[in-house]
Amino acid sequence: MIALAKLTKSSVFLSLVLLASCRTIETRVQDSSGERLREPASFAWVDEAPAPEVFDATWHDGGRIDDPALSSQVRAAVEAELAARGLHSCPPEHAELLLVERAGVHVRFERRDPYFTGSESARFEEGTLSLSVFDASSGERLWHASGTSRLRDVAEGYGLYTLRYVETGSPRDWKVRAKVAALLESFPLQRRP
Repeated sequence: MIALAKLTKSSVFLSLVLLASCRTIETRVQDSSGERLREPASFAWVDEAPAPEVFDATWHDGGRIDDPALSSQVRAAVEAELAARGLHSCPPEHAELLLVERAGVHVRFERRDPYFTGSESARFEEGTLSLSVFDASSGERLWHASGTSRLRDVAEGYGLYTLRYVETGSPRDWKVRAKVAALLESFPLQRRP
């Protein structure tokens, strides 16, 4: 009976730890494709949108970053997801669709309960990945999705009367595959069985 109680307590504790470690990915989608993205097509990556993009609040405050390593991870994950839906990559001059990906980082603040966390506040980074799909012939944006999640705690604030922040040194965790899967979950052309 005691062993069962210990097992149950440890199971509950492990479940709480796993639940706390799961960070949600908040996604936003704009779909104006109608029927145009319901059939397999060819696509190509481009660095800039073919036409001025519709204002996206994600980038209005300069949070956009250029990270070639991250960009190649995102593109590989998107290509794998799109291949499972019947889309294929080709050179831009032969593509029916043009894809643009962006990444951005914003520093946020949060107040904490020192009784449970040991710190009064935290500075943390939120990372956003966005994907836009354009019609190659008209330049019209057909579909856009962005996903935001917490990347890392940058610093924790300690102090009774004056807060002093201590850097955490933790690396950014983009969770690229999870974010791309969340972004493309609402893509009009679904995965093939």
